[in-house]
Amino acid sequence: MTTTITIGSNNKNRKLTREVERLKIYEKQSLDKRASHIDELWEYFMDINSLNIPLHKLHKTSKKYKRINEKYLRVIFQLFLYGSDTAINKFIEFRRKSANGIQNKKEFLETFAVFIQEYRKDLGLPETKVTHEHFLDLMLNDKEKYWG
Repeated sequence: MTTTITIGSNNKNRKLTREVERLKIYEKQSLDKRASHIDELWEYFMDINSLNIPLHKLHKTSKKYKRINEKYLRVIFQLFLYGSDTAINKFIEFRRKSANGIQNKKEFLETFAVFIQEYRKDLGLPETKVTHEHFLDLMLNDKEKYWG
């Protein structure tokens, strides 16, 4: 009877070990996908930042509109699959603030920086002490221009 219990226990341990290994593999693959997603997010941000008019006012058949829209669709699909709820909500906030063009550059940059900070947490840095302010300090040479 002891042998049966040991065998049953060993089988459960093997199954549990296999399941843990599968979860580790999934977590690594998910992290890799999120990390590769950063480049597309940055390109999208730079495209939106460089527009002189709101994206929706570009002619829908223009190459620029098509390129930015295709990038946006990839970004939101990947973000929805791999981003945390908080990161998704921060990106939605960023999109809403930039939908009608960049009215307030400071608010636009700050909203994007907060989103990036949340996405960093998704990349395996949940206890980070780095804030969106650090990102802005790294990104802007003339932060004082926007923050006074």
